[in-house]
Amino acid sequence: MANMTRRDVLRVLAYAGGRAALMGGLAAFGWLRTPPAVADELPRFSGLPSAGKRVAIIGAGVAGLTSAFEMSKAGFDVTIYEAEKRYGGRSLTVRPSDPAYRTAYLDKKVVPSSFVTEASYVSEFAEVGGETQHGRFVVRDPANPAAPFIDLYLNAGPGRLPLHHTGVLDYCRRFGVKLEPYIFRTEANLLRSAGLNGGAPVQIRQYGNNLRGYLAEILADSTNALGARADAPLKAEELKVFREMLRAYGDLTQTSGGKFIYLNPNVPGLYSRPGYVVEPYAGPYDGVTPQILSFEEIVNSKLWNQLVGDTQLYWQSSLLQPVGGMDMIWQAFLAQRVGPSGQPLRDRVRLNSTVRAINSVADGSKVQVSLANGTSEYYDYVISTASPKVMTGFKGSTAIRPEVMAALRQVRYEFGGKYGWQGRSRFWEQNDTQIFGGISWIDTVTEQMWYPSSGYNDWSGVLTGGYIHNQVAVDLDGKPIVPVDPILQNATRWGAMPQAKRREAALQSGELLHPGFSKKVFADDGISIAWQNMPQQYGITALFDFSEQLPLYNALLKPADDNGRVLFAGDWLSFWAGWQEGSVRSAWYAMSQIATHLATQPKTAAPTRSAG
Repeated sequence: MANMTRRDVLRVLAYAGGRAALMGGLAAFGWLRTPPAVADELPRFSGLPSAGKRVAIIGAGVAGLTSAFEMSKAGFDVTIYEAEKRYGGRSLTVRPSDPAYRTAYLDKKVVPSSFVTEASYVSEFAEVGGETQHGRFVVRDPANPAAPFIDLYLNAGPGRLPLHHTGVLDYCRRFGVKLEPYIFRTEANLLRSAGLNGGAPVQIRQYGNNLRGYLAEILADSTNALGARADAPLKAEELKVFREMLRAYGDLTQTSGGKFIYLNPNVPGLYSRPGYVVEPYAGPYDGVTPQILSFEEIVNSKLWNQLVGDTQLYWQSSLLQPVGGMDMIWQAFLAQRVGPSGQPLRDRVRLNSTVRAINSVADGSKVQVSLANGTSEYYDYVISTASPKVMTGFKGSTAIRPEVMAALRQVRYEFGGKYGWQGRSRFWEQNDTQIFGGISWIDTVTEQMWYPSSGYNDWSGVLTGGYIHNQVAVDLDGKPIVPVDPILQNATRWGAMPQAKRREAALQSGELLHPGFSKKVFADDGISIAWQNMPQQYGITALFDFSEQLPLYNALLKPADDNGRVLFAGDWLSFWAGWQEGSVRSAWYAMSQIATHLATQPKTAAPTRSAG
């Protein structure tokens, strides 16, 4: 703060607080392009000779299923090759392995769904070379064993849908996928840093209101500078109104000398913004407010980042989630009946089918897809939604130009993982915490704890007890792009830990946020995942640094072969890397290029009928 003027503080805050309003205003005046309706962005095959054309889709994740659905609907003969024994790609929802629960679920007694089948119910997975992780959820309430099963699952992959992800939301609407609010943050969520409050967690309401009080005090003391601005001096009445605004914003107290300072007063009859150590109820007792955190420890904790998260476009309320788990989206794709035969899309998926190479035929009219089992098939078009890491293994593929293969090797990745716990009760909603959804943040390797945004007041629920990231991208060999402090590479450390160490780390973090945590969860049955270790993956997403890699990104948007028949898609090949919306939009873009290619092909003359 010593090198920052009050005017600097004002400018920073004005920019941070006003940017969203500015963008909205520009759009209203027509100075920014308004996003077109979803229907306008879908690929158009009407009038094109799609009937009978064969298309191979590599990967049965969201991008692959989007491509398969739209192209099947347009009349193409589609086959989806999936190397794994399951669908969904990184959209992995882990459900209970208990046979009774599975039966009840599939009989629609738990979460009514016309989508899920035995083949798409996932209750276990394994990292490459790792032990199998099971959804060993306790499905019966120990206090009431005869009660119906409650909904239990862990979204080990994506877990939320921003409001502006209109492609995904449109498919949810069309397919009947029910949605409910996802709570990104509540004022009761916790922040924990070793240097804050003696290492004890504090609620966001305390941390945030303390910080607002200090900033408001700084701004109130800066109003003289505002009044002296030569370009637009504020009038006396305007300054008065501005100070009153700061007084309300920061819960300031005016001294006898006229200064506004932050004291966090506990005025009888008024509610305390930072909350209470002891709540006031009926009677003469008006409660006890928490100790004011010092400005220095607030700044040094660096947790203030979490106070501005929901000002970013992709965290803004209302976030949504599918009722019953994120896999409801890809389950719905699989259930769609498309094409002349009316078969469900899942019948077009070949699981356990690993592609080894993509080759062009001599005249460029077809593409040969070669599989690990030694068989090959020929297609008119191929859309590969495999990760760049996987595609660099398509050795000798003549349908991927050498310069394209070299570009794939330059793609960077973000590592990441999660840890899931089942609570013996919904303890986070009880006693002195009263946390109903949202995320708590901690300065340990696990970084976050998510509380379920549904099932309130059930006997149990599933916590995401860690959501782990790297703060610096890595290259294809797993090395950081720039030298960094290892502490910024939490996900790299996480992926290198054996399961027992991850469990230990997740329990330690849980204890720091919720004392007695290990006794409040089923501590022997956690679920751990590091996405960089998962088969066919290499992290939670691939990333481009668009400041220097935009030409690389643009090159990979184009067909990979010389004949315009091989396209790439996936969230990684979009400006929404790591999001399902990126998967959907990249699939649309790839299909639009196929439509353009079809439209430019010479028309084949119709056969003439003989007069005799």
